[in-house]
Amino acid sequence: MLEYGFDFFSPQTKLPITRAYNTPETLGRDRIAGIVGARYFFPSGSLLTIDASTCITYNFLDEENAFLGGAISPGMSTRLRSLHDFTGRLPLLESIRATLYLVVRIQ
Repeated sequence: MLEYGFDFFSPQTKLPITRAYNTPETLGRDRIAGIVGARYFFPSGSLLTIDASTCITYNFLDEENAFLGGAISPGMSTRLRSLHDFTGRLPLLESIRATLYLVVRIQ
């Protein structure tokens, strides 16, 4: 722990969740931090987190605190550019530069 009150995550960092992920060394630190933060605010039940910024990530934590992984998809800027570039008549729209973080508790 650093004096400023933050730490860096690595595959060896001890966490209040189990990483049931096939390749933990490839798991982004932002995804780990997000799912641990979600568990802090929602201490029970299964959770799905959605982080929409540069990419859109979906992460799943089961009711026994096992992080099972999720998915990564293109963010809004990439989606809008692709629609413009690969369709005949859609204009290029500018995306709003914002980050959305959503947590859904699954009952």
